[in-house]
Amino acid sequence: MKASFTDAELAAACRAYRDHGTYEKAAFALGISQTAVSHKIAVAKHRGLTADSPVRDPLEKAREENSRLKAELRQVHRQNDSAEEIRKEIFRLKEIPYEPPGWLDKPIAATKDIPGIPMMLWSDWHAGETVRKGEVGGLNVFGKKIFDERVRVLVERCLHLVRLRMPKGKPGAVVCLGGDLMTGGIHQELLETNDEYVLETVRHLKSVLLTALTAIAEELGPVYVPCVVGNHGRNTVKPRAKGIVYTSYEWSIYTDLEDRLKNDKRFRFTVADETDVLFSVQGHRFLLTHGDRLGTKGGDGIIGSLGPIVRGEFKVRNSESKVGRDFDTILMGHWHEYHTAHGRIVNNCLKGYDEFARTVLRANPAPASQALWFVHRKYGIHSHQEVFVQDPSVFTARGQKPTGKWVEVFAK
Repeated sequence: MKASFTDAELAAACRAYRDHGTYEKAAFALGISQTAVSHKIAVAKHRGLTADSPVRDPLEKAREENSRLKAELRQVHRQNDSAEEIRKEIFRLKEIPYEPPGWLDKPIAATKDIPGIPMMLWSDWHAGETVRKGEVGGLNVFGKKIFDERVRVLVERCLHLVRLRMPKGKPGAVVCLGGDLMTGGIHQELLETNDEYVLETVRHLKSVLLTALTAIAEELGPVYVPCVVGNHGRNTVKPRAKGIVYTSYEWSIYTDLEDRLKNDKRFRFTVADETDVLFSVQGHRFLLTHGDRLGTKGGDGIIGSLGPIVRGEFKVRNSESKVGRDFDTILMGHWHEYHTAHGRIVNNCLKGYDEFARTVLRANPAPASQALWFVHRKYGIHSHQEVFVQDPSVFTARGQKPTGKWVEVFAK
């Protein structure tokens, strides 16, 4: 038996085999061959060592930790290299373009016809999911046909609201794809109740996004599309830290859209290789993230999601500033609530009020909507719009329909 192995690396091989269950997976984790893993485990048994054997020599501990970190780094490089190979060889795309197009930061004349560049946040569409009317107090229903209709309404109303403020010209637009555009099959109840299989949703969602983005470009000109994945599009049972982007169907959707539109000079995509995208519009720096990776969890029965969102924003700002990625405004979805504050825009969902919100969270019902706003170098962020794709009157007090009167006073 080879005697040059330290107790630390032998115990590490035993732990890798115990944690991963096979020589193949243990070898991948350690960055060595299966034969080497098998040999180390045999030597460990000969010395009477196990996965739980303590290592007393601090130098051996340091060497073992260094080997472990090197193995993890090799795994990350392999994942990133594989992803880049897919982009280059399969999709025939260039390396990931981190810089947004130059026109976004060109100064805009301060005239009444040009209020700035319109920005839209599209997230939490939950394509493929169903919501049954009887399970949500009759306030919502959702399925494939309704999903298609809501996207159509969203695009039409976004363009209409932009044209109300900007009747002429093609100023361009930013359409942020913020994740959870598909609902996936991450829970058993979704697998049982979804409208279609996951890959059918992937195909349909790509088609819908392609149509929607093209409609925006036709009306408004060049479109910048920063993209991040959510938590619902993953193909793993549990959320993970490593390879989060490359284990998401949404990354594939974004990359395929980039491929289909690569010869259309109106489009520029940034498909993030991590959970966030940092970009600038009119000198204003935005950080786009889905919202599930804020470093906070849970909510309050009174203020709902506001607590974890505010705490999470603080943590993200602090951590990003330490690595030179300061930003002015964070953009997120995930929480299925629309609200804005200085330095923060949180998006609602397209799916609308669902069974989880009603029976588990006991959240306040609200109509499905998405966020729209303008950015100007002089005026900053302004003209926030919650673009409703459901009739808001259904969710007003007692569900009262508008009477047609300009104002109505109720007697005591």
